[in-house]
Amino acid sequence: MTDLAEIERLVEVAMNEHQALLDLGTCMANLRAVQEAKAQLEEFDPATVRRVLAQRDATEVRCA
Repeated sequence: MTDLAEIERLVEVAMNEHQALLDLGTCMANLRAVQEAKAQLEEFDPATVRRVLAQRDATEVRCA
């Protein structure tokens, strides 16, 4: 790879910084939502949560 080609490739990667940061922010927000949901599920009866999860798994298998 020539220096010019490498410079062009690096410039392209560097220009994607803003989108990468937006994507990271979205991922972080999703992760926080998952963690919050898991914490809230701990407040419910474990048997009921397991039953709902099992029903959901069965539905997803049928739909797949």
